[in-house]
Amino acid sequence: MKKVFVLIAVVAISAAAHAQFSFSYGLGVFLAGGKAEKADGQSLLLNYGVTGNPRYNITENESSSISISAPITLGMTGSVNSRSGASSDASFLLNAPLMVDYNSGCGSTSDKTEGIGFFGGVGYGFHTGASVESGSAKATGPIANAGLRFPLSLWGDGQVVSVRLSYMKGLNDNKTNVFGLNLLIK
Repeated sequence: MKKVFVLIAVVAISAAAHAQFSFSYGLGVFLAGGKAEKADGQSLLLNYGVTGNPRYNITENESSSISISAPITLGMTGSVNSRSGASSDASFLLNAPLMVDYNSGCGSTSDKTEGIGFFGGVGYGFHTGASVESGSAKATGPIANAGLRFPLSLWGDGQVVSVRLSYMKGLNDNKTNVFGLNLLIK
């Protein structure tokens, strides 16, 4: 039993020594559709905000990696519903998924900053977009995301831009589904 424990510890330490942490930041836009608390019909909430994405590569090789990330977006909300049209109220947004992604090519590791890369993964997320007029549209559920990465050489220091698309299926009572678009730079 001790040998198994020691073997697991050695493998875990070895994997941690080869893994890496990174952080990217950017903007996010989300469209949440479902029944908001105060709305008479189905509502669409347009959410936008600032995104911070901590990412930890669990395992990696020369041109690919598997990572855990949390692309959290905080920001503002505007609403449109099927009864009253556009409104000018604004309030709070929080989009907080936890993702497991496969990364390949550009941006998959800190050393890979050339060419084009892609990523895709699954996870579980929480989304709330609240407006004074229509109430909040909260959702939790499974989420899938995919995107492209490409180099940006404005400063010549290996910057990588990511374009991320996501879809979250709301499992709560109001069946709010959330489509997302993020533009991130690392």
